[in-house]
Amino acid sequence: MKKGKIRLRVERELEERLNKLALTDDRVLKPVPKGYNIQFLYKVICTNNNKSYIGRTDNLLTRISEHYKGSKGCPRLGLAIKKHKAENFTWEILDYNIGPTEDALSYILKKEKETVEKLGTFDWNVGYNAQEGGFSAQAGAEAYCVEIYNTETGEVFKSISEAGSFYSLDKGQISAQVKGRQDKVHGYIFRYVDEIRQNKADERIKKREELNKREFVIHCKDLNLYFCSYKDAAKHFGVGMTTIGNELLGYRTNLPYRLSNIDEEKELNRIDRLNLENEKLNNKLNSMKIKDTSTGIIYNNAYHVEECLGIPRSSVQASIIGRNKGAYGISFVPLDNKRIDNFHKNRESRKIIKEKKAKESSLLMRGTFSKPVLYIEKQFCYLSKKECYEDLKIGKNRLYGLNFNEKIIKEGITLRLVDKEKENGRN
Repeated sequence: MKKGKIRLRVERELEERLNKLALTDDRVLKPVPKGYNIQFLYKVICTNNNKSYIGRTDNLLTRISEHYKGSKGCPRLGLAIKKHKAENFTWEILDYNIGPTEDALSYILKKEKETVEKLGTFDWNVGYNAQEGGFSAQAGAEAYCVEIYNTETGEVFKSISEAGSFYSLDKGQISAQVKGRQDKVHGYIFRYVDEIRQNKADERIKKREELNKREFVIHCKDLNLYFCSYKDAAKHFGVGMTTIGNELLGYRTNLPYRLSNIDEEKELNRIDRLNLENEKLNNKLNSMKIKDTSTGIIYNNAYHVEECLGIPRSSVQASIIGRNKGAYGISFVPLDNKRIDNFHKNRESRKIIKEKKAKESSLLMRGTFSKPVLYIEKQFCYLSKKECYEDLKIGKNRLYGLNFNEKIIKEGITLRLVDKEKENGRN
């Protein structure tokens, strides 16, 4: 069952049940005043095995629909709904109470505990309750609250939320500071009252201090910054750790700033590798240089010619290769002829390969297309596939795939190739 359908089903059932309750008590359908609350005690029943679940809530629509969707709050009921499907579960309202929030909650909690004991739904064989009842999330949160104190004033707070509301601070920041992940929260320092918890927090603080004392590994001369690891540098520049590593090894990257190793040996290796990279780049650039035969001016590449003279680089490249005599009346010659020789060699080899493939395909087509075709139903033999195609008007692609075995081309038309040598041998 889909989520939207589940909610619609619960809405309809809720209207029916509230209308029944409204016959005896009009307050059920009226809006609850401030400071008051309405608490419901409900029962979910599985029609397949008659097992039930007892629960309480202040919002029936969301709670019941959560159960049907298989919420994680009630593990036993969630597993049962997955197994038996939501369609095989029904629910009903056992009791309710309207009054001040604390009074209504305490009344329903007592009733929940009594009904769970009475029906025995805490037992796995009878029901799906994971607890004996009478437990609220608010009460559980209060039971597990941890006391903290302010180191400057010595004020003790029952929980982190209480300290946050007193100083108007964020609870998450106070929690991080108490656990040792942060130094201060707007100038305040908090500690645990419990010694065991505080010892764990002190260990975290020591680890943070040790990390801060790490030796610097990377230096950025442009910005005069020092970094303890590749990760810190990558975070600062917003790039990956591989780019930082390549930069420190001496390879060229897209990083706008140059980095160097603080270790002397690593730095020397980086400089050597960088020099080699520069030499390779210079050799490559020199090999791409072009000379104008009329003026004797040397250009870096075809792009440089386009910028200076306005001649399209495609026509410049065509004149260099030898495809054209010149470009706009100007002849260009490459300074390094090795690149042009390699280009011509690769071009010739590609031509040879293409010609071989074309010859092979034409020979294959000639061998099969010129052979006679037998029309089996009429016992008529065509001299070639071409004659068969013109007479029967069958697609050429179908005839290309025809072989010496019988093949049905259309309904009532069966064709096959005829091998003259085999037929003569048989006769």
